[in-house]
Parts: sequence; structure tokens; C-alpha cells
Amino acid sequence: MRKSMLSILFLLCAAGFVFAQNDENRGDGLKVSLYMSVDAFNMTTKTFERADIRGPGDQNSTSPKFFISNWEFDKDANASIGYSGKNFGGDFAFVPKSGASWTFGAAISGWVQFSFLRIVLGNSIETLYADRQGSDNALAVYTVKGDGSTYYWDDPDNITDSNGVLVRAFLNDFTFDVAAGDFNYERKPTIRLTGTTDENIYKDRFDISYRYGVRAGYNLGDIGKINLSYKLSQKQVAEKFVIRGGTTDDLVQNNAAARFFDHTYGLYGSFYFNNLSFTAGYVGAATSYLSEYLRGVEMVKTGMPFIMRNGIVFNAFWRGDSFNFRTDNALTFWQDKDYDIFNTKQSNFNINLEPEEITRSYAAINHFVMRNGFGLSFPIIGDLNGGVYLSNSFIIYSASGNTARMPGGTQEERTQSLEYVLWKDDIGLSFDLGFHFNPNASASISVKLSDSLISRSRDVNRQSVGFFVSRVHYEPTEPVSTLDNVFTVRIPMTINLSMR
Repeated sequence: MRKSMLSILFLLCAAGFVFAQNDENRGDGLKVSLYMSVDAFNMTTKTFERADIRGPGDQNSTSPKFFISNWEFDKDANASIGYSGKNFGGDFAFVPKSGASWTFGAAISGWVQFSFLRIVLGNSIETLYADRQGSDNALAVYTVKGDGSTYYWDDPDNITDSNGVLVRAFLNDFTFDVAAGDFNYERKPTIRLTGTTDENIYKDRFDISYRYGVRAGYNLGDIGKINLSYKLSQKQVAEKFVIRGGTTDDLVQNNAAARFFDHTYGLYGSFYFNNLSFTAGYVGAATSYLSEYLRGVEMVKTGMPFIMRNGIVFNAFWRGDSFNFRTDNALTFWQDKDYDIFNTKQSNFNINLEPEEITRSYAAINHFVMRNGFGLSFPIIGDLNGGVYLSNSFIIYSASGNTARMPGGTQEERTQSLEYVLWKDDIGLSFDLGFHFNPNASASISVKLSDSLISRSRDVNRQSVGFFVSRVHYEPTEPVSTLDNVFTVRIPMTINLSMR
């Protein structure tokens, strides 16, 4: 591996030297960079309410990690080499990955430009048009993948999701982008179909996925710029298509999520006024499922085949004489009936995908997600700079009335009104010191404090599998509401080097 890395480095250096001699292709030229970070100290304290009736994973504890025992460079390290010319360029980064043993992954991107058209290819090709105003946080909407696997902040302006192919066209003050990626088309046939003639016949089913993105931006000159971005992804699951049976051997879906579409979109405006600049926008996400599916022997209508999430974003940057101030803010809200959000570990709690007559009878869940950040940066002396950043992320899910609940119980228990409330609050505070030796070398040290709280109502805990132990001192335990928190202190040190 060492020989391979050195060989690649030598070839790229040689290529960069040759290309750099051609004035027609001269750009930034060859660049090599190295970024490393390690925690000098890391301590996590976990506190669980009513730990006396909780399981072994929910007991109060403190876990310190000191300098000598915490060399986990795999968490935050990157070494890259790249070349940027007038008409072409590319980057190759070695990205450490941890597991049973260390290995290296690769983040690759390459581009070529023909007149007003640029083509970009790779797995590290994030391109943005809206100005984040100095923030690391995306101008994003909080959403969930159509299969319910992941809740996350999704940036509509990153139409590539950082991998695939991107085509950019620059036409005067307009910029048009088209992206595609994540293509998969895999055959998974049914079991053998047999009948009175014992024929050897199979029906073809396919796992299918893809992603497309489009973006249009317009430069307003010194005032700012505006853009509209949109992403579409589809997934089809072969195993969720079955033989209908009876007098037909047609394939039909037996789940509303056998095929679904995830849409993400945003309308942004970035504006500049003297010392103040800001970006504001509307962002949204929608998931559409199949409108009907086979349940038993008949086709039924899906309870909530279309779910829409709305959000707003606002980032701002103020350049002062003695300090800079920035803020980043995002808000998302929506309603649906996916009770898996309460993490009860119950099965069949996604009421969105139940038949329409069942879904209609359940209470809607209100979702409210907000993220805010405020930062100051200022010079201290010479090339030494300081910074403070305060962040908060707040999530609350609530539903009351006829809510999804575990099977069984008395008639009274099955019909009584329940109150489901789950909220999370993540608070972070960072103090930073950075020193710039020169434009190509810097080092920093930070003190980062974070506190993560999660509150669950009594009814949510009552419906959660294994949340409490069943008995203590031979007495059955009674479910209660809980408030847990995880407090972390970190002191990361970083070094950033580059060479041109």
C-alpha cells in the first residue's frame, strides 16, 4: 500500500508539473493537503432518570479518554492531492476507515470544461450555489428516507448528494446544473411457478434505484444571487412484489413502500449589503408511496400515500472592525402517522402505510424540528485568532388521542386516549484558538462542550418494548416519564497543511 501511494503521488506530481507548463491550462496548479485531528481529552457522562428500573444499557456512567489512549485519527483525517487547470482538474483523497482493522477509502473527483460546459464525475463532487455565509451547516430540510431507515438534514442545493455525474452550463448570468447517480437495476425473480404441467417459469422482479438533480441559478451582480434546486430519488424493492394468484399470475405490490419517490427542493436568495450578507430560503421534502397495494386477496388504498415537509432557512454573516458574527438557522415541520418515530421497537407502527380506513382512525403526529447556531470570531494578537460558537438543535414529536399501541390489553386500555410526547435537545458550545503560520499551514485547539437531552412521556415508555425491567424486588415496575442526558467534553487538536 505504501509503494502504491508513493507511486500515485509521484505520477500526479509529474502530471501536474507538465500541465502547469501549458499556459492554456494554467489554473491553481498542483495542490497537496493534509488534515489531521485528535482529541487530547474526551469525557462522556450519561445520566438516566429512574435507572433503578432500567436495563443494563441505561445505567449512569462516566467514560474518560485521555491523550495517550485516544489516538483515533480515523474520526477526522484526510490526505489529498489534486490539480486544477483552466480546462480540467481533479482530486484524490485518502480517507481512513475504522473497523476490525484500518483501511483506506478514496474520495475522488475529476472535471473537464469545454467552453461554457463543465462535466464533473466522482464520489466527492458536492457543488453549491446558495451561499452558506460561512457556516458548516447546510441550508437543509429535516426529512426521512422513504423506507423509514434514516432521519437526517438533507440539503436540496447539493443536487449531487456528492456522488455521480454533474453537468454544469454557464450562460452569461445564468448557471444550469443537471446531476445523476445511485443507479441500480438488479433482477430478483420469483420462486418457480408450477402448475398442472409443471412448467419451469419464473416472473422477473427488479430492485431499482436512481437519483436525479437539477438546479438553476441567476447572478444579480453585486446585490447577490438566487437559485432553485430540486432532487428526485426512487427506490423499488423486488421482494415487495408478489404473484397475485387466483386466475392470474400478474405481479402486484403487497406493500405501499414497494416503490417510493423522495423529493427535495429549495428556493434560495443570497444577498450582500456592505458588511452584512445573508441567505434566506424555503426548503421542502416530500415522499410519495404507491396509492394501492395487495392486502390479503384484495387491493386496498394506502392511508397516506403522500407526505410533505415544509421548512425555512436563514443564514447571515456580519463583518465588523474587531469581530465577525454569523448565525445559521433552519426550521422544519409536518404531520404524518408514522409512530416508529417514537422508537418503541414495536412492529407495524408506521400507520402511514396501512389501508386508508385504518389510517383515518389514528391521531396525526405533529413534528417540529429547529436548529440554530451563533458564532463570533475575532483576532487576538498577530496570527492568533479566537472563536466562540453556540448551537442548539431541538426536536419535538407529539400525538394524543387514538394512538398506535402494543397489541392486547383490555377493551378500556385499547380505547383510552394516550399522550405521546418525545423531545430531544442537543446543545453545543465551542471555544476555539487557531494560529496561521502562513497561508498553507495552520493549527488549532478547541474546547467543545455538548449536552444531549431526551424526554419521553409516560405513555411512550409504556408502549416501548424492554424500556423498563419487568420486576424489581419481586414487584412489577410501573412505567413513568423519563428525562435522560449525555454530557460530553472534548479537546480536539488539529493540523492543516497544504502545498501548491
